[in-house]
Amino acid sequence: MGEGKGRARRFAIVLVLVGTCICAHAETILVWVTETLDGQPAPLPPATAEGIMDSLFESGNIVIGINAEKQPASLQALVTEAETGGAHYILRADVTFTRTTAAGGKTTVSAAATYTLYAGGSPAGQNSATDDNRGREKDMDLGKLAFELGTKIAADSLVILDRTPEQKNR
Repeated sequence: MGEGKGRARRFAIVLVLVGTCICAHAETILVWVTETLDGQPAPLPPATAEGIMDSLFESGNIVIGINAEKQPASLQALVTEAETGGAHYILRADVTFTRTTAAGGKTTVSAAATYTLYAGGSPAGQNSATDDNRGREKDMDLGKLAFELGTKIAADSLVILDRTPEQKNR
């Protein structure tokens, strides 16, 4: 076999392997995020949801977001919404932000999140995360902090997803 044909064959094999890996991990995930800021509903759209959805999409998944103003009242309603959209997984995150004024008038924001990944309506795993902008107040406002927290939640959720029985059986 000539050098050109060998290279073309290796390239084709790599493309098939990469395509197989991408397809094997691509999932449809419905994302449901609630945010509170100083005890009140946070401004819409939730920046944490944007960070989660962006990260999940960038990792090759199909992401469905729920309009934060019209979120389902129950988990069963959420499962129905997911099934309607073709999602097998649901990522639900509840995020609380608290602002405090620090010395010099800087606003410090602390965030705490709890989140659960559901597979077919059953919890597949849950975790929590915290973050803050201490020492980064000038560079890290509420929106940036929320987006950063969302990327952390997405990364951990992908680890949980990889441990689900559905993923292990592939």
